[in-house]
Amino acid sequence: MKCKKILLTLAVMCCAPGAMHANFIAATSANYTSYLGGLVAGDTLSLAPGNYTAQLNLSNRNGNAGAPIVIMGAGNNTVFLGNACCNTINITNCSYLVIRDLKIDGQNINYIDGVKAGGGGTYFAHHITLEALTIVNNGGSIVGDNQTVGISTKCAAWAWTIRRCTIIAAGTGIYLGNSDSTSPFVGGVIENNLIINTKGYNMQIKGQLDNVRDLFPGTAVDGQVTIIRYNVFSKANGSTPIGVGDGSRPCILMDNFPSTGNGANDRYEVYGNFFYNNPTEALMQVTGNTTAYANVFVNHVAPAGYGTVVINNHNGFAPRTMNIFHNTVLSTSAASGISLSNANTGFQQTCTANAVFSGG
Repeated sequence: MKCKKILLTLAVMCCAPGAMHANFIAATSANYTSYLGGLVAGDTLSLAPGNYTAQLNLSNRNGNAGAPIVIMGAGNNTVFLGNACCNTINITNCSYLVIRDLKIDGQNINYIDGVKAGGGGTYFAHHITLEALTIVNNGGSIVGDNQTVGISTKCAAWAWTIRRCTIIAAGTGIYLGNSDSTSPFVGGVIENNLIINTKGYNMQIKGQLDNVRDLFPGTAVDGQVTIIRYNVFSKANGSTPIGVGDGSRPCILMDNFPSTGNGANDRYEVYGNFFYNNPTEALMQVTGNTTAYANVFVNHVAPAGYGTVVINNHNGFAPRTMNIFHNTVLSTSAASGISLSNANTGFQQTCTANAVFSGG
């Protein structure tokens, strides 16, 4: 009787949804593209060491919470080389997807992003994990042009995790959202990354227009938190000079949430990060609702006229809820260590118990 129960249990497990389709697929640079269109929930695509020259194109690939689709390499030995045709890794209408342990070498080809989830605000990418990626030579070749990006979302994106990635000398390191504010980035975790020597932003999270959150169930929510923790951000070298090309940029910018409806009460929670040197702008600029604590900001080369941590009106949206505490600021800035301007006085802004050593 006991043996029959065990056999019955195994039979049920084998027939469970998705169980029969989960595969471990070993692939090489010669054949990996043939597997991409057939990946289903629970599959793992393991990429052997080598140089990969064709695009990693993922369209309509959807895992689930218990069985994501995993694409993994052999760390810096699995190298995706940039190609002028298209973004190196392209994600369209995908969910529950993990990409880890790869190197992306953009070969300084202009306007080719390392990882791109695109299509605009009517497309989606949710529950995406990018882990232990190394992204180099993704800055383009044009002096003063910040538009070549390491990791970019240009669609409705929610529940992303970007973890333990290294991005060196990109045009912009991480760019989440779209310049027209129609592609919201919602409820992400950005942690333990090293992002240095970018031309423009180390990271920018774009603003969100009213009502853009209403299209998908995953964005039609309020009170979501995007966590930014334990990262190193630095523009010590390679920053676009003031007045050249796209112009100077802070290390990170966190833009506004919608003024009403879904997302109006979202916030950024920023803690445990180290910001080091920006010779052309601020270390951090904030407009959206933010709690920031236990961060260290050091700028030995602060430019004239720029503060170190700047909370201000951006694109016509006044800062709302702010809670800034227990941070350390060491800066040569004569403008300010931590500054708040043009805030919406209908909301509470607090700045307390920070250690600030600044020229301003």
